[in-house]
Amino acid sequence: MFVDPHLSFGFNARNGDEVFAPQARKVKPKEQMVVISQDCDILAADEPFVEALICRQDKASFCAKVERNSARFFVVDPPNCWLAVAYHRVQIAKSDLLALTPKPWPADTKRLERFVRWLARRYDRPAIPDQLVKAFQVPLAQALEVLDSASPTAGLAISRATTEWRVTLPSTEQPPFHVQLLLLLSVHTLSAEEANAIALAEERIRATIDPDVVRLHPIVRMVTEEELSLKEYRATCLLFLEPLTYRGEEVVGAPPLDRA
Repeated sequence: MFVDPHLSFGFNARNGDEVFAPQARKVKPKEQMVVISQDCDILAADEPFVEALICRQDKASFCAKVERNSARFFVVDPPNCWLAVAYHRVQIAKSDLLALTPKPWPADTKRLERFVRWLARRYDRPAIPDQLVKAFQVPLAQALEVLDSASPTAGLAISRATTEWRVTLPSTEQPPFHVQLLLLLSVHTLSAEEANAIALAEERIRATIDPDVVRLHPIVRMVTEEELSLKEYRATCLLFLEPLTYRGEEVVGAPPLDRA
């Protein structure tokens, strides 16, 4: 990571003459940058630039929510609540990197591995069908919002104990949808506080969703990375905090990949 307020986040937007023109947003003095280019790209002679994301500092409560699965934010430095912002990418000439004073990665190796996976998911995350989003993902997100407000300590315990919330995609396009919730744990043994918090979240989720539309499996599966099979991993998808989909049944542009 490094700091340089003279950098800019560039993009193109139409001006008053309805013509596209380059625009820029300065990196703020309180923001930091984190390099996201691969090592081989940094060394490659035919790659003139490296990429970096703008990082901002936020409230601990927001960082805790982001920890549960966000496609747009990643907590690179949990103690200090530094968030990498996926849509603020900056390109920097390699020749000028030597003028910067970099800081080491602020967290452990495991978080760095999660950060790499998060970067890749920006492009391959599946869109959940609209009906399932309305019937399951939105109510689930609302239930967790209520839980965070009513019991902040429980919300923090959930974020501390889980690294991914995953869900099986239903085999039918019409309700009732049969789904199972899978929690990928960051610890092998849950503390009493963490177990109670997850149980409370499950209770609120089941009370929020319509059982006639979504048939949630009676068991919420909780496993560590070592216990999760490749088959089960591929059969589930990440349940992101941001409930966004196609916003309609018609796919405009390139069709999604056939994952069958």
